[in-house]
Amino acid sequence: YDGGLCGAEMAAMAQGVREMFEERYVAHRVEQVLALGATLADAGVPLVRPVGGHAVFLDALRFLPQLDPRTDFPAERLIGELFVEGGVRGLPVKFTTPQGSQAVWVRLTVPRRVYTSDQLAEVARVVIREIGRASGWERG
Repeated sequence: YDGGLCGAEMAAMAQGVREMFEERYVAHRVEQVLALGATLADAGVPLVRPVGGHAVFLDALRFLPQLDPRTDFPAERLIGELFVEGGVRGLPVKFTTPQGSQAVWVRLTVPRRVYTSDQLAEVARVVIREIGRASGWERG
């Protein structure tokens, strides 16, 4: 039983598994994500540090301090604005820290073999532009 996958899909998955162990590929991917994180941090975008090897996490509560996380959904608002303004897709990540405070992040994942460095530079431009507009975003 092949799980319903066609041969091309199985071949693509096998190639992805092989690439996970290629040092040059992994180094390039991590460098892309670190460069995106550095560009955002240098522009004052509130993000979670250290930046990981697969994603940059924006701190939605610091990005949108005027929004109440219980009623205004800052992560979802940020995700919507980023998508509408620049086609940037994100995912909300919410949890309570061991200290009892609430964390609300937006994950900007960098899938393998999808984005060029120029495309990630455009993602950075969109996020940086939106942080400049975010203070004007109203509640509700």
